[in-house]
Amino acid sequence: MLSVALTLAALQDPQVVDGVIVRPQWVEGPTVEQLTPDRGRDPRTDYTPVGEVRLGCVVVAEGRVDDCVIIAQPTQYPELGAIALGAVRSLRHADRLENGAPSAGMPVVVSFRWSLPAD
Repeated sequence: MLSVALTLAALQDPQVVDGVIVRPQWVEGPTVEQLTPDRGRDPRTDYTPVGEVRLGCVVVAEGRVDDCVIIAQPTQYPELGAIALGAVRSLRHADRLENGAPSAGMPVVVSFRWSLPAD
């Protein structure tokens, strides 16, 4: 079975680097179904894409993100980029950053990672 993880926080400080939120505080996120790749017509197909997609977006009103572009995606599974662009619409960032400044108007890096589960 495929394991999907949304990178919610990194172990780095500070939260904003060079004017970009690099350690976002998500208060809402996509469902597993929104992040699950389509197996095609045959559900028995052994299709398990792995990799990371990074998007550059802007936090807008109510913590939603907009103006997203793909920064990086796995070349062997480009369909993950399309899945990430669809799923990012479900994200909502905290209204304020850790330092109390508003998050609206700030650029943010969003990462989605698909991996195989550990046995």
